[in-house]
Amino acid sequence: MDQLHEYFLHAIHLYHSADPYLRPIRSSFREFQMRTIPLIMPYLDALANYAANSPAILVIGSVIVLFLVARVVIGWIWRAVLFWLRFAFWSAMIMLIALAWQRGFERTGEDLGRWAQGVGQFWWEEYEKFEGYQKQHQFSQGRGHRNGGSWR
Repeated sequence: MDQLHEYFLHAIHLYHSADPYLRPIRSSFREFQMRTIPLIMPYLDALANYAANSPAILVIGSVIVLFLVARVVIGWIWRAVLFWLRFAFWSAMIMLIALAWQRGFERTGEDLGRWAQGVGQFWWEEYEKFEGYQKQHQFSQGRGHRNGGSWR
């Protein structure tokens, strides 16, 4: 509590020492306020009367405000998702580079080549299996083609 009291005393001291510099700004703002309020108030009163007489305008305005707020929130969510996706991508890149550096680039290249060969072999086997299913289905339907047929 004593620390809060000390901060309060410092704030009051800062306010009083800055008062000569802030006084012209406050007086300019007060003058601007006194000149604009008589100009704006008739329009605000007319708008308030119109809104009170026609509640549909308030509903439309509320829907528009709700839409704008939802758009802002979705923008925040989108930026957060993009941040974490970029973070995950660059983290994975750094980890792969560190792995390659630690194991050696030649050994890593050999491993990647074997992995790519395995993936290619898997895809080729799946393609041939699908071609076999296609041919079996065509012949079971009695529509066998002479050239062997293809799914393409």
